[in-house]
Amino acid sequence: MTLEDIRTSYYKLLRDRWRPCHLCCGTGIFVDAQFNLGAGAEPAVGEVLTGVTSGATGIVSHCLVTSGTVAGADLAGYVYLSSPTGIDSEYHWGTDDEVLTGSIGTVIHLVGHGERKVNTILYPERDMVKVDEIWYCRWHEPFAHDAPDRDEIPFEMDDEDMRRT
Repeated sequence: MTLEDIRTSYYKLLRDRWRPCHLCCGTGIFVDAQFNLGAGAEPAVGEVLTGVTSGATGIVSHCLVTSGTVAGADLAGYVYLSSPTGIDSEYHWGTDDEVLTGSIGTVIHLVGHGERKVNTILYPERDMVKVDEIWYCRWHEPFAHDAPDRDEIPFEMDDEDMRRT
């Protein structure tokens, strides 16, 4: 393989559209945002945060405190939100330095704005197959016609399985 072959294949990859497979890659869109404390408590997992100005919402999936305490009213850190709404065309969430209110009384201030993040595996569209308006990777394409939706597959784990984990 020559340098020109590598360069050609690299630019071809850049031009490709990338998609997740319906069976093996759930699309996880998250927002991470830096905050400092306004009042109340540390954001709790499961709490819904809403931007007072923008109306953007998200569910707290993780909170990382980097400094301060609630008692000292100087708590600062990062909050990671799942199921975000209100992401603009530049992938920003909320407005700069916006006040966020929580469903259980948390009030925090954004430092800047939140950033959209995608947590999934993407495949180049040329390696995908579209069946009934749903995209599958080449490996899962044979199962596409009779595969149940990933969310409908029952998950059962007994006590013996739990001991192995």
